[in-house]
Amino acid sequence: MDDLFRRAAVTRAPYNDGNPGRFGLLPSLLEEFFQPASGEPRGASFALDIEETETAYQLTADLPGLEKSDIGIDLHENTLTISAERKEERGTDGRLLWHERPTGKLSRTVQLPQAVDADAVKATYVNGMLQLTMQKLAATKTRKISVA
Repeated sequence: MDDLFRRAAVTRAPYNDGNPGRFGLLPSLLEEFFQPASGEPRGASFALDIEETETAYQLTADLPGLEKSDIGIDLHENTLTISAERKEERGTDGRLLWHERPTGKLSRTVQLPQAVDADAVKATYVNGMLQLTMQKLAATKTRKISVA
C-alpha cells in the first residue's frame, strides 16, 4: 500500500514515469555536467546578476537570511569573490521533519570584463539583497612610440 502512495506522489513529467528506465538518469547526469563554472556544488552557490554601464558594473546577489557580518567581498584586479556563511538555526525541542534551507559556506567568483577601482566600490545589503557598484578603471590609451 505504501508503494501505491509513493507512486501516486511522483511528478508526472513527460520523461518521468516514476521508473529510472530509459530517461531516469538523464536529468541527474545533465545536472552534474552543467555545474556552475566556479566548480562549487549547486547548494553552495547563490544567484546573482551583473549589469554593465559605460562607467561601472552593478552586481545584485540574492543572499537572504544573512547578517552583514556573514558576508565577505574580495576584489583583486577584475576577479570578484563573494563569500558568506549561513549558520544552521534549529529549535532545541523538536525533531526536524523537513530541511530545505541551505546552510554552510557559500561562495561565487566572477571575472569582470575589465579591472575596477577597488577604492570606489560601494556595497549595500538590504532585505537579503547585496548590491555592489564597481567603477571601471579608465582604459589606458595606446601610445605610438618612435624608435630612436
